[in-house]
Amino acid sequence: MVQTLTEAIARCFSPCVCGEQAKPWPLAAGMAALFLAALGLAFWEVLAPSVVFLAPDAPWNPLPWAERWRAFLAGPPSIQAIVSLLPFGFAYEGTFWVDIALMCGAGLFLLRGRNVPWPAAWVGGFAAAFAGYFFTLFCAGHRGVVDALAVSCLCFGAVERLIRTLQWRWAVMLGVLLPLGLAAQADIWLLMMVPLCAYTLWLLFRERPQLKPFSLRAAVVLGVFLIAGIPALRHTFGTAMETRQTQLAQASEAAGNTAESQELKWRFATDWSLPPADLPELVIPGYCGATSYGFDPNPYRGTMGSAVQVLRQHSIHLGWPAVLLALLALVWRKHGPEGRDRWFWLGLAAVALVLALGRNTPIYRAVWQLPFFDQIRAPVKWLHIVGFSIA
Repeated sequence: MVQTLTEAIARCFSPCVCGEQAKPWPLAAGMAALFLAALGLAFWEVLAPSVVFLAPDAPWNPLPWAERWRAFLAGPPSIQAIVSLLPFGFAYEGTFWVDIALMCGAGLFLLRGRNVPWPAAWVGGFAAAFAGYFFTLFCAGHRGVVDALAVSCLCFGAVERLIRTLQWRWAVMLGVLLPLGLAAQADIWLLMMVPLCAYTLWLLFRERPQLKPFSLRAAVVLGVFLIAGIPALRHTFGTAMETRQTQLAQASEAAGNTAESQELKWRFATDWSLPPADLPELVIPGYCGATSYGFDPNPYRGTMGSAVQVLRQHSIHLGWPAVLLALLALVWRKHGPEGRDRWFWLGLAAVALVLALGRNTPIYRAVWQLPFFDQIRAPVKWLHIVGFSIA
């Protein structure tokens, strides 16, 4: 019966996905329409021109276009900066819509690069875009975070194609994408570079490309990144680094340069660690409530936050269908490099989930002592990698 059902589903998609000359456009049009419908349902109450979507960290501030243009020229280029040039009614909320679409595209781009059939690749893209911690983070207004995540995840697909094909265009694309993510949010970019480097090493071991051609293309990636990323690098090691150093100093200034000072910095950096009691929410929606806003009818009942306050502005739900499909992928018999890849993503998801626990696990203190990682606040951010790995 299962075999008959599987064959029936395959026949439904066969005009779109079978063979090298397949035309995936009918499927793409249908899935794109479904994606837009899902976005429309999520943002339905704020689609009217007279209604403003407000988030605490992204206040409504309708600036004149000329001022937005000057800000665009003065700052490092990013997706958010580009979207900000559109009519303000769209630009204010449009960053989230664009980044959600980019995250869906990142999942689709990566999976198609691994020869995953179109229907399954679309499911993976949806799972990446609508993973709770990514999709609901717009509620807090963290535009830079969602911007950096969406762009950084596109890098996985570019790395896959670069190592497999050694085509110059993928080297250039990767070099352009990297500074876009860095400009959006430096700490999230650094976070995403860890699995990206691990994935690159995995692919090099798996594909074993010729050393000289790959080295030349890697040099192109580095060159394009350095040239295109000068504004982002200047901002990161200037304004952004200075801001984080100030925050760390303020968190420990009363204790001076002592062991107590280091402990206060540790507490500051590991605020918003994922409580183990919240873990069931990964597959059970609303297990710990929704958000900490006073008007939320289903308030957050967990302990995530800082010593000052419990505060959560998002969901960590991965989507139980995505988790179920991921578990199915682990037991499904699949040979070849694509079949072995699932163990890489499983390992990455497991490691990231442990790190998301932050100070609730002794392992995280060793990670915190690595260069630059003491600058990353809120270990729950590692859940972004869990969501993408599951997808």
